[in-house]
Amino acid sequence: MAYAEAFFRLSRIGGSHHIYAHADTPELVNLQNVDGKAKPHHAGILVREGTLDGVPVKLGGIGGVKTHPQAQGRGYASAALRRAATALHDDHHVAFSLLVCQAHLLPFYGRLGWLPFSGRLVVEQPGGAIIFTINRPMVLPGLLSAPQEGVIDLRGLPW
Repeated sequence: MAYAEAFFRLSRIGGSHHIYAHADTPELVNLQNVDGKAKPHHAGILVREGTLDGVPVKLGGIGGVKTHPQAQGRGYASAALRRAATALHDDHHVAFSLLVCQAHLLPFYGRLGWLPFSGRLVVEQPGGAIIFTINRPMVLPGLLSAPQEGVIDLRGLPW
């Protein structure tokens, strides 16, 4: 916890979850405090203005999902993802949330309610806007139902 506090400002506490923020980044860090120690998992969230089929929308993003190998299989990542999704919906009021993952992780995220997005995901790169094809996009409902096709433009770099 001290490491996070050296770089981030404590934004709020929800139960044992400590949400940290930094003025120079839209990403929030969610650490679960247990007896003064952080749980060995992370799921980063961010909020960005993007577009869905050319219409401006407030997007939620999930990225940097990690669990220490010795702690895998204990539900830490699932709990972090549920908490992140709740924060994006309840605190940030996003239209919907988006993450990208490797194909072998689609069933894991699907069990948590994420839906495959078969449309085009547009991201910025140094040479300009491109269609993102490295990993598979998935979406989760927010204030709107989760789109499963169309064009989502992040209007910025991918997370």
